Amino acid sequence: MTARAATVVLAQPAVLEAGSAEYSLFLGQTFLAADISWGERKMILLSRRSMLGIAAIVDIAMHARPGPVAAKLLASRHNLPPRHLETLLQALVRSGILKGVRGPRGGYELAKERRKVTAGDIVRAAMASAPDDGDYNEPESQLVDIVVSPAVKAAGDAFLGILDTYTVEDLCNKADKNNVFSSESMAAVDFAI
Repeated sequence: MTARAATVVLAQPAVLEAGSAEYSLFLGQTFLAADISWGERKMILLSRRSMLGIAAIVDIAMHARPGPVAAKLLASRHNLPPRHLETLLQALVRSGILKGVRGPRGGYELAKERRKVTAGDIVRAAMASAPDDGDYNEPESQLVDIVVSPAVKAAGDAFLGILDTYTVEDLCNKADKNNVFSSESMAAVDFAI
């Protein structure tokens, strides 16, 4: 096992492929990673819910002017059923990241300035509201309690620390620079009257 620097770049899905030439994760940040060959297995660093939360917040930040973004429109841009997205959006409202606007022209907008919300804030809010997996039994042993859990917690804290360095403003600027919401990608959106 050798440790080497790896470039972290926003990619979907956010996974770490052991043994690959690069580790693509998040916006050009460099971190130290072990080069371990696991064959085709991937280590998922962000849950799908967290990735969707970050994407939804950036999308809302970029499109919430002049009015709020409807969940239906947001879901269509990310190829999701609106009901799948709604629980996450409500959790982000409860955490104070989003503000829900009711009414026929309602939807969601940021509750704070883009520069004051980090990707780490979004991940914490998304995971705090994630449904509990009742089928999962955590191992109980001194090895887990004294050795494994502290190591995993330290790694998680380090990962969230990196996410905390990126604001929604940074992500919006990166999306603008890369023309993520070009007229071609917006063509699939339909409007109801």
